[in-house]
Amino acid sequence: MSEAMAVEDAIIALLKKEKKPLSTYQIAKKIGISWSTANTYCYKMKDKGLIKGKEQVAKVGMNKKMVWWV
Repeated sequence: MSEAMAVEDAIIALLKKEKKPLSTYQIAKKIGISWSTANTYCYKMKDKGLIKGKEQVAKVGMNKKMVWWV
């Protein structure tokens, strides 16, 4: 199994287990990869139709984050 497949499988398994949308930061922390790696994989997986994602804007301030789910 390639490293890419292992990361994708770990992200999918985590999102199925959590049963709620997780931010890119939460995914990275929980599976032990960098935020940028998690972000790259999540967008690639979204393009393939493996996961879903949307931008979430905080009610206070200008903070935005992506949340992901299966």
